[in-house]
Amino acid sequence: MTGLWITLGILACLAFLLWMPVTLHFTYEENLSIKLGYLFLRFQLLPRKPKKQKAAKTAPQEEKSGEEAKKPEEKKKDLFPIIMEVIRASGTALKKALRKITVYDVQFRATIIREDAYETAMGYSRICGIVSGIAASLRNFFTLKIRSISIAPDFTRYEGGDIYKLHFKAKIRPYAALWIGLGFGVEILRFIFKQQQAKQSSRQGGALQWQNIQ
Repeated sequence: MTGLWITLGILACLAFLLWMPVTLHFTYEENLSIKLGYLFLRFQLLPRKPKKQKAAKTAPQEEKSGEEAKKPEEKKKDLFPIIMEVIRASGTALKKALRKITVYDVQFRATIIREDAYETAMGYSRICGIVSGIAASLRNFFTLKIRSISIAPDFTRYEGGDIYKLHFKAKIRPYAALWIGLGFGVEILRFIFKQQQAKQSSRQGGALQWQNIQ
């Protein structure tokens, strides 16, 4: 009986941990600040704390050949088509997964300051159109909850440039993140399986053509 209660306690603890959301705090006001929170834990992602610089040790490097000599940029270029194919294959599943992410407490303020009154008015209308378009697009992918949006032209100043302030929070529950990761893993396996099938069929087709020639 004691073992059963211990098992139930562990399962309840896991369910609690998977249910409590992971929260991202984004703030832009002159400087960018991004924090990640989970339960009582807080992690500062940006700006990063300066690290202590250590004396770099110089050691002779051996020449690399083949795949080892590939630059990181080239490796990223090789992975990009695969990632795009996986995203295309995901389709509806990816859209449903993104719906699990809630973006809330969105606060946006913009003060439009341009060189003259005409430019200020034109800039104000452009920013209004851009912000409304972005908000409409985001609603198609995420659960979006806007708290306040304020865009105002300032005709009393003609120097200094526009002033923008943005704050929002985004949260996702760990069980949903695991489900998203599992879905992507399945799509990657499907993509690899299809690629292998295509290679095998091309090899078999070449062998049949060679036999016909003989």
